[in-house]
Amino acid sequence: MRKKYDGMTSIIELPLKTEKWQGDVINKKMDHAVQIYNDMLHYKLGQYKELTERKDWKENEREIIHFYDLTNPIETVTKKYDSFYNKKLDIIMNQEHGEDFNQEEVKKQILAEKEEVISKLLQERDTFEEEILSEINQNKIERKARQNIKKSGVPITDDGMNAEIKKVLEEEKKKITEEKVKICKKEAFQKKNDMLREARFTEFGFNGDVAKFSAHYATTISSNMACLTIAAPLWVAFSKFLFGNGKMVHYKKWGSINTIKTNGKSGIRLITENNRYYLILSNSPYKKEKNGEIYRFKARYSSSHPVKIEVLVGEKEYNKEMLQADISSICIKRVKIRDQYKYFVQFSVRRSPYKKKDENGDLIHPISDGTVGLCIWRNRLCAVSKDQVKSYDLSPGYSEYSDQLSEIGQKMDQLLRLNNPDNYNENGTVKSGIMVDGEKQKLTWVKSRQYKELSKKYREASRKYVETRSIWQNKIVYELLSMGNKFFICDTSYLTKKVDLESKTKKEQQTKADRRRSIMQAAPSEFINKLNRKLQSDLLTPVNKVVIPEQLYWYNHAKGLCNKDDFWDDYMMLNMFESIPHTLYRAFMMLYYDSDRKEYRNIPEDEWNSFLEKAKMENVVKTNKNKI
Repeated sequence: MRKKYDGMTSIIELPLKTEKWQGDVINKKMDHAVQIYNDMLHYKLGQYKELTERKDWKENEREIIHFYDLTNPIETVTKKYDSFYNKKLDIIMNQEHGEDFNQEEVKKQILAEKEEVISKLLQERDTFEEEILSEINQNKIERKARQNIKKSGVPITDDGMNAEIKKVLEEEKKKITEEKVKICKKEAFQKKNDMLREARFTEFGFNGDVAKFSAHYATTISSNMACLTIAAPLWVAFSKFLFGNGKMVHYKKWGSINTIKTNGKSGIRLITENNRYYLILSNSPYKKEKNGEIYRFKARYSSSHPVKIEVLVGEKEYNKEMLQADISSICIKRVKIRDQYKYFVQFSVRRSPYKKKDENGDLIHPISDGTVGLCIWRNRLCAVSKDQVKSYDLSPGYSEYSDQLSEIGQKMDQLLRLNNPDNYNENGTVKSGIMVDGEKQKLTWVKSRQYKELSKKYREASRKYVETRSIWQNKIVYELLSMGNKFFICDTSYLTKKVDLESKTKKEQQTKADRRRSIMQAAPSEFINKLNRKLQSDLLTPVNKVVIPEQLYWYNHAKGLCNKDDFWDDYMMLNMFESIPHTLYRAFMMLYYDSDRKEYRNIPEDEWNSFLEKAKMENVVKTNKNKI
């Protein structure tokens, strides 16, 4: 009997028992999906190009850019135009010119053009500010400033009054500017959205357009599969490009689509026979009209002769219980393991995950009630609750994998340099491209058989490490849930993008490089997502990301001061003889941070002493006698 839907969706992944020809059928579907994706992408990029060349689109884009130039800080705007004109100058200089070409004259012209644009923009910003000031009631500003001074209890003086008026005036200007920004952005982006909607740049429009390109492959790709496998991810890519931080939409490489998906009602279905589970892959026939004649193409694997693949459910109660729920979608996934494809199926079921129990009927992974402070720094995760103190390595055994990957990587690099000497500069760096007939083209790489074998070993070693790390992080999640069900962590970024490294010293660059390397090794964002999924499956609040002001980052509660000198290397000094990992200390402090007042609450001395005792039991306190 199926349970009532509780509003949650879970995913269960099971292996498939495939024969060689069945794997070929799946591979063919995925190859056709790549072809359809690229055909549709080419069509939509052409539509977008036509759209951006329209006069009304260009005018609307100029309005949006101009509005941001008026409201953004002048330093940001100036930096943007400096970058734009520097790139423009580089493009002109890299082109081929005649003997009469004068570089200095061109530089002067570009510089004059930039100064003229910025000068005109500064005048418009002054006019915009005057418009805002004209809407402000000066009497109201003075009254509000006087009221603020009276509330503070400070005597009213001319200097104090002028300073308060200036402060209130800035607040009022900011308020009016934000209102204007909100109104203008709404109007401009509404026009942009209307034009995109007319050009069918919507999720519904993509689902309709994919039918044109999948019709030729109807014998292998059903319409439902085309919508979920091709149109949906392509729309996500365009959404990031149109409304997010995406810079361009890329074509798919051959063999890069490794999943096919349907709603479980057509294309791919699940059936049961003799207490076994099977996937049924089938397609409809295809007919095409040409020159007044109708051509019919029979599907090789139709509903009368489908592909039947066994799903290896096993004897686990968890798998059988989950498959009793309603299935919202079925996805076949292929993974390359030891240079061979293995196939899995993912069922999205409408229910919360089944709770695993032992022989006595008790939960194997119970969840405690309590608050837990978390802190992640480099590869280390520290967790502190009222009763427990834990410290984990999020990337166990990475040094072994690192040595192996480093050795393989060096051999691969040597082979590339040996077979492609023309692709490198004299200083050993890779060329950005080669000039052919005055045009810059991509480099062509020759890869030997030995290089390809090493590449397979590198890929397999990376896969093993990622799987090992994932299993270990799942174990950590269960241990954390045994500590409590409310989690707090300092909000920080786990992006690994290289930003403004030229202005940094060598030591700062090395620190940044170590940070990026540790994030790639430990995958902290992936770990937090795992923890959030477990919490949400039990209808609990996700991890609370707390924004700590920069001045409180180096806070020492014993002194009541922010002192960076108390934090050195990976530790925080407790006294002259003892220190504690600063990650563990900050995890403890998360339990006492007041987000509303943006300050730490007073810490009772008995709770602090109890925390230190538990930290010593975990052997994480460093002394002059015991080093870790």
